[in-house]
Amino acid sequence: MAGGRSRRLFITEPRNHEGHEVTRRDSGDNVREIFVSSWAREADEFIYTVRGSGFLHHMVRNLVGTFLLVGKGTLAVAAVRKILEARDRSAAGATAPAAGLYLVSVEY
Repeated sequence: MAGGRSRRLFITEPRNHEGHEVTRRDSGDNVREIFVSSWAREADEFIYTVRGSGFLHHMVRNLVGTFLLVGKGTLAVAAVRKILEARDRSAAGATAPAAGLYLVSVEY
């Protein structure tokens, strides 16, 4: 990213927001549950932490791309919930580029 800024991703699974273990499902469907999704700023870095039952290909990058639209003011915060409830990928923002994003940890 320009200016030496980077974004770190903390992706963890499978515990819910209360710390309880979640039974993994392998039903072949494309539905995953997000328990925690939060942003923090540390100096010039933006840190996105997400915890869920599992993650689909590019799922986190798709979330980040949508959140970037909110940050730029081109998408209302309330629209994010509607996009998620619609379960329609085409309603969301573009997939965030991999440049500047990196995975910090995965918990099992």
